[in-house]
Amino acid sequence: MRPRRPAAARALRPLALVGLWLCCATLAFASVNDTLSGPADSSRVRGSSPDRPVSAPALRFRTEYFVPDSTHTFSTWDERTIDIYRADLTKFRDTVRLYLNDHVAGVFFSFPIRGRITSGFGYRRMFGHQFHFGTDIKCERGDSIVAALDGTVRVVRYDRGYGWFVVIAHEGGLETLYGHLSKTMVEPGYRIRSGELLGYGGSTGLSTGNHLHFEFRFLGEQFDPARVLSFEQGEVLVDHFDLDATWFDHLVELAKAKYHVIRRGDTLGHIARRWGTSIYRLCALNGMTTRSILRPGRTLRVN
Repeated sequence: MRPRRPAAARALRPLALVGLWLCCATLAFASVNDTLSGPADSSRVRGSSPDRPVSAPALRFRTEYFVPDSTHTFSTWDERTIDIYRADLTKFRDTVRLYLNDHVAGVFFSFPIRGRITSGFGYRRMFGHQFHFGTDIKCERGDSIVAALDGTVRVVRYDRGYGWFVVIAHEGGLETLYGHLSKTMVEPGYRIRSGELLGYGGSTGLSTGNHLHFEFRFLGEQFDPARVLSFEQGEVLVDHFDLDATWFDHLVELAKAKYHVIRRGDTLGHIARRWGTSIYRLCALNGMTTRSILRPGRTLRVN
């Protein structure tokens, strides 16, 4: 027959069970809390990665490039939309250093293709007030087009304007776009290396001949590649550059632009007087001469 425990021991047994239950409950709560809250903010740690998108590899950020906040991470991954940011960079108050070449970090720029520039960034001479948001480089159909920098392919699809095009997301909010391709060789989510084949040159979409349409984009807005690259010489003009609001002054000018819709019976003189400008100014803004035919429905820039 088992000896009976002392009364004091029997009295402490329920307390011990309660204590054990509380310990288990505390550990379980802590585990659930860690799962729900996720890891600590890693974007503030050098060499760490922001939250990974569901359908794409995580993009690595360095603090020298850009310290992403909640609006600048790639936690929202879109494989259809070109501009996923919808940022107003005319109000941009920061300065961001972006690297094209950094041997320590293993960043190397590769020219997508080298050749003659057929249309630069800015207003087109032959098309008046039409603003060109990229750089067109002459190529032949089937010429190899390669990635400019390491990154992750985000968009690959056909567009009526761009034709077949590819968008690659790089570090620090930088993206590159390659348009009018005859064929693409990559898919969204693919981690591509600088100099790696992404497609072949062509003239798909709204195009007048074989060429590559190349764009630099920061948070969705284009800026002029000619400030840092020479496609004709195949030369990187600067290894790094500091991007601020002045790189997007063209957006301010475009926002202020006014246009006149030509009506039947309009003349350049009537339009000039109505908008307080001159005929020669109208011609210069719209890439036309005083003998150009005014077609009803066409728009003219007037300032």
